[in-house]
Amino acid sequence: MMEQYVDLGDENYKCIYCGALFWFKESIKKTNAANEPLFTLCCQQGKIKLPISKPTPHLLENLLDPGECPKFAQLYIYDTHNETMNRLNAVNCEQHNEKLDGDIVQGLIRMFDESNELTDDGKQYEQPTCDEIGGLVVGDIGLFDSNRDIVVELQAGELKRITKLNPKFMSLQYPILFPYGEDGYRPNLKWSNDYKGHEPKRERVPMRAFIAYQIQERGPLLDTLHYGNPDLFITFICNVKWPEIVRELDTKPGYKGEDRPDLISRVFKMKLDDMISYIKSGEVFGEVEA
Repeated sequence: MMEQYVDLGDENYKCIYCGALFWFKESIKKTNAANEPLFTLCCQQGKIKLPISKPTPHLLENLLDPGECPKFAQLYIYDTHNETMNRLNAVNCEQHNEKLDGDIVQGLIRMFDESNELTDDGKQYEQPTCDEIGGLVVGDIGLFDSNRDIVVELQAGELKRITKLNPKFMSLQYPILFPYGEDGYRPNLKWSNDYKGHEPKRERVPMRAFIAYQIQERGPLLDTLHYGNPDLFITFICNVKWPEIVRELDTKPGYKGEDRPDLISRVFKMKLDDMISYIKSGEVFGEVEA
């Protein structure tokens, strides 16, 4: 007998504190006084309160939705005289792709100059009078050391060494993801002053909680020693064609499953929990010992 497919519904439930969108099954068991579902993957029920993200700059919005996805992310050599061509050549060194549009590159440069607070003001900081090239050479650090030697040049011309926990590091490293040069995570980030619940165990917001808050859409075995080897060994694989995923991606033109690993992992987690609950219910394999 073939079991009926269990549909999780759509991502149309909102966190009452920050407005993040969720599937109902992502809610915790208890509800508020108005019998509304509560969620903890975003702001931890009001503990985290961050500024609302600005809308994507118009040019970048047109590039990302629903046209072709950007195919280049990093540029290591900067030549002020031939900046546009160098950026194009960095991703087309063999000159095989004739579809690269120099106007798009120039448009992005202008967008960052106008929107990103980390870029220099062209009127105040004039271009060099001769061609100058700056290079960043990365040595063989190895995987054992996660620390980086990060040096930034301030607008005043001074050099300053920062850590990867500097609030501007992510904006400097990934300018297209942070087009306004907005702050990233910082270790001294405090919990919301409006939170009236239980006192948090940590004094400051951890990085994981910060990232979980930011990525939300608004509109996140010891029994073996006593019971022996398990009776079931199950490989549970995510299907990106699950109806819940397909419907959600249909509301975001131009996106594919690989573009939204956050949505895929959340649906997978709910499906996994549902399967475990079904196994533990006793309907298929009887009473569960461990």
